[in-house]
Amino acid sequence: MKNSLLLCQQIQKALEKRCETLVSHPKQAISSILNCYHKPIHFTTIKLPDQVITEPNSIKQHIQNHFENWTAHKPINQDLYQNFWKQHYQLQLHINLEWYHSLTQPITTDEVINTINQLPNGKACGPTGISYEMIKHAGPTCIHAITALFNHCLNSNQIPKQWKHSRIYPIPKRNSFDGNLNLTRPISLIEHIRKIYTKIITNRLNAVFTQHSILSPFNYVALPGNSTSIPIHILNNFIEDASCNHKEIWLLSQDMSKAYRFCKIKISIKTITLRSRIDSAMFSLFENLVRIKAVIK
Repeated sequence: MKNSLLLCQQIQKALEKRCETLVSHPKQAISSILNCYHKPIHFTTIKLPDQVITEPNSIKQHIQNHFENWTAHKPINQDLYQNFWKQHYQLQLHINLEWYHSLTQPITTDEVINTINQLPNGKACGPTGISYEMIKHAGPTCIHAITALFNHCLNSNQIPKQWKHSRIYPIPKRNSFDGNLNLTRPISLIEHIRKIYTKIITNRLNAVFTQHSILSPFNYVALPGNSTSIPIHILNNFIEDASCNHKEIWLLSQDMSKAYRFCKIKISIKTITLRSRIDSAMFSLFENLVRIKAVIK
């Protein structure tokens, strides 16, 4: 009886802990429930359609070539752009340029501190190894230096060249890695100071887009407070209606995972900034922020 009672207490404790984790760290809890753990990748062999690479230097070279090709420039069909897409990127005259005034205002130390306090812990670091935890423990002198650096970047529309370097770590799409690089997805580990700066600019843009009607209402996850739950709920209603009333229904799913491979970064940013009537001075800033030189690790 005592053993049974002790077992029930342990089970109850485990259930309560899981419920608490589901509230405080939902992503971690769901991954645990679904057993979404991915083993780390060890590059001892690389499998190709016609051979297996085992020599260390050849493995490194193949990995580098693979991910360089993954982000390589893909030519754009200019006829398709001119005949179809160009009309969707015309200047939006209803947008008032004054709406973006807050974007170029000096960054304050309070803004930096508030952004730092919202940062999560336990995130992988960029090339310098400076973590969010280190930045959170920084003193007033360091915070003032970071603020001055951010304002210099904002005024010059440039960023330090070190911010353009990152590390790429491949993550397996399946639970185990069998040597096929096509079954991995790369993540880029960026400098955390740069991410704080980007977060401040993003927060300012979010405030502008939330207050004014600039973005399409169908950008469900573009702004805070929005969610894909709305279109999912609508889609589910269509499916239930077709099922209950024995109707035919056709659904089209589009895979956007590789869409940005075919975008020219400079042209895309320029077109978006012009369409949204964002200050042209911000164009160089946005272009610099998205251009990263990655190192395969």
